Amino acid sequence: MNTSLNFPYAGRVYNGSLGGVGSEGTYWSRTAYSANYAYLLWFYSSNVNPALNDNRYLGYPVRCVATT
Repeated sequence: MNTSLNFPYAGRVYNGSLGGVGSEGTYWSRTAYSANYAYLLWFYSSNVNPALNDNRYLGYPVRCVATT
């Protein structure tokens, strides 16, 4: 069974401002990279990186996705 996932270009909050809406998607993983960092999925146009990491205090969205 093939399942499609929809991750909209929701943008991100940086320095208290919302940016990248409609052109960039950044979503936290539930997996921590370290005490202060976590993994994230980032995509922009035709680029995608599923294993970046960034400070956990930044304002990226969280999206629930079932894997089973």
